[in-house]
Amino acid sequence: MSVVEQTEPVPVPRRAGRARLVFAGAFALLGVVITMAVLLLTGWRYVPVHRYEVAVHFEKAATPEHWDAVRADLDGLPHDEDVRVRTEEEALARLTEIYAADGDPVPDSVTRESVPRSLLLVTSGRSFDCEPFAGLKKSPGVADLVVAEFSGDGRLQSVFEC
Repeated sequence: MSVVEQTEPVPVPRRAGRARLVFAGAFALLGVVITMAVLLLTGWRYVPVHRYEVAVHFEKAATPEHWDAVRADLDGLPHDEDVRVRTEEEALARLTEIYAADGDPVPDSVTRESVPRSLLLVTSGRSFDCEPFAGLKKSPGVADLVVAEFSGDGRLQSVFEC
């Protein structure tokens, strides 16, 4: 009978195992640092400030008392400029401006008669919350409440109703 000697595996020194662990941890940390640097440098954390034009459109039958009540409510909300009346001519001029900025002609359906007179509130922020305006929508004489969102460079981003 021949006896085959079995060789035992050579134990890895504990020091080598710790070194591998240290290298793995250092590379993981380096990956996190590089990822965060790239995200911060590309503006990942930057949230732009937008300008919001809130137009409260009135029904044709709205009385001056309805207008005054809504203006008082609007004055109580945060705004950047004084609440003012936007006439049909101003609203049409603003729509023409917006369409021209996009390079589009104003549709034939948009006329002075189709654009309502409204109260205008201008505010700015990183986001817009319709909640403070919820009561205005139910006020007597109010037809609708339209918000136009503009980017920092003045380009129209979106239009929505509250």
